[in-house]
Amino acid sequence: MTTNYNIIDLSSQIFWDTKKEDLQWDQNAAFIIERVLEYGNWNDWQIIKQVYNVDNIIEISRGIRYLSPKTLSFLVILSGLQKSDFRCYKHRQLNQGRWIY
Repeated sequence: MTTNYNIIDLSSQIFWDTKKEDLQWDQNAAFIIERVLEYGNWNDWQIIKQVYNVDNIIEISRGIRYLSPKTLSFLVILSGLQKSDFRCYKHRQLNQGRWIY
């Protein structure tokens, strides 16, 4: 994949626990997309949109295990898919937690 952007162009708060220099666009696509969707800003979104394109972002996001409800809603509107088409939604339904009574 050839791109005009480097991982270093993404905001530093996204990868607070990881060295950005060790990441690769191709090999760490799901990790990068998940972090940008959850913690990134508008400029970060524009960068990954250029690097991966929206269709690939949607396809990779469908397999991510955890996304916040806000991020999931954004992806549903963007893609036209149902929430149930995303792994994170199915995973959340299976692990609803304990009842407080």
